[in-house]
Amino acid sequence: TDLLGTSLNGDWTFTVIDSWAADDGTIFSWNLDFDPALSAPPSEIISQVWLDDPSIVSVEGNNIVVTPTDSGEICYTYVVQDDFGCEYSETICINVEQEIITEQAINLSICDPLNSDLFFDFTENENLISSIATDPDNLIISFYESLEDAENESNPITDTSNYLGFDDQIINVRIEYLDSNCFELQTFNLNIIEPPVINAVDLVVVCDDQTNDGTVNYDLNLLNSQIIGDQVPEDYSITYYLSYDEAFNGSSPLTMPYGISNTSEIWVRLDAVGTAGCFNISEANLLNFQIDPADDSTFEMTSTCDGGEATITGLAGGTFAFETAPTDGAVIDSSTGLITAGDYDTTYSVSYTTNGDCPTTTIVSVTSIIADDSSFDMTPTCDGGEATITGLAGGTFAFETAPTDGAVIDSSTGLITAGDYDTTYSVSYTTNGDCPTTTIVSFTSVEDDDSSFEMTSTCDGGEATITGLAGGTFA
Repeated sequence: TDLLGTSLNGDWTFTVIDSWAADDGTIFSWNLDFDPALSAPPSEIISQVWLDDPSIVSVEGNNIVVTPTDSGEICYTYVVQDDFGCEYSETICINVEQEIITEQAINLSICDPLNSDLFFDFTENENLISSIATDPDNLIISFYESLEDAENESNPITDTSNYLGFDDQIINVRIEYLDSNCFELQTFNLNIIEPPVINAVDLVVVCDDQTNDGTVNYDLNLLNSQIIGDQVPEDYSITYYLSYDEAFNGSSPLTMPYGISNTSEIWVRLDAVGTAGCFNISEANLLNFQIDPADDSTFEMTSTCDGGEATITGLAGGTFAFETAPTDGAVIDSSTGLITAGDYDTTYSVSYTTNGDCPTTTIVSVTSIIADDSSFDMTPTCDGGEATITGLAGGTFAFETAPTDGAVIDSSTGLITAGDYDTTYSVSYTTNGDCPTTTIVSFTSVEDDDSSFEMTSTCDGGEATITGLAGGTFA
């Protein structure tokens, strides 16, 4: 009764004092009653909202749709506020299982032109579906004939490696975790297709190589378009074999290029891509070969001073060209192979390509001739000079510039005579070898002696005093 009239608002403190030594101090119950007349009327809700979360994708009233991106426990909080300013919240948690990561199954096709087995094997899709899973061993993969059976996990297909299906049948796949109730569904189609058609191939005419041994390395895949014909190329693969048995078993396919001859027997196997056992095999005579002999493109090169001359020893009428472009200004006649305007002692690489039915190319290198050595020395004399050949003998000497003093030159020896003292002459020497050259030497003839002297009179004649070169003769 002491509390009558006390305000309801504020802090209330309840103190318990244990005054009995015999008990253990446990309070089993207590209560405090308020006059109902003192209570406020029921409050009104003025706001209600889910707290923001990036995984909430839509909100409709107090319902939300969420798409968590991580596995584990994900919690969402709903907050309500009344007109007294009081907030109330409720947290709803969900357990998100780990995402099922799988590959999409492919449609299975089957045809069997060579045997009677028309049953489908789902093993390929079973392996494909789990190929990218984080833990493939934790997946249960089952196959069903209807979507309803797949959703309810009822009536699964038991013999998945030997299933007798029909064309355009839809197979439903259920993939689930061993340790959860999560699952996803896929579908794929069963297709029964017509066997591939192997079309006729034209006579294969191939030029032999320059060995002309009757065997040529040839890429048989060049015939694929004829074999496939009007069928879609991307739907088929072609392989080549040396026997029917190897073609049937798909063993030891030929690698390209393969050496063919006029007598080669080759079997063609045409497989439909993505099918089990859908293939066809040709007859042995589907491919016929004709090996034509290769043109003879042989030729020879003879060195010249400024290049070379070609002599065709094989099939005439082809084209010559530099295999490597020269840098010295040399040119080649494309019809004759004649090289001109080149340098001495220079190597040129020349190709000759025939223009026959089976063109070939031969490459020959030629080195131009070394230039003649036209070097010589001149020894001055009083009236000209004497020549000494230090290079190739047998050439011709001449004045490079005609003298005006009456000097003459011996064209064979280079000896200059009848010239003046202390006079410069320019002499050329030209060889007469395979690659003549000319060398020009300038020199000056010897200066004349100083024969000056003086005479002093005496009673019976006179006395001489040489003022020039001593040792001469008086008369």
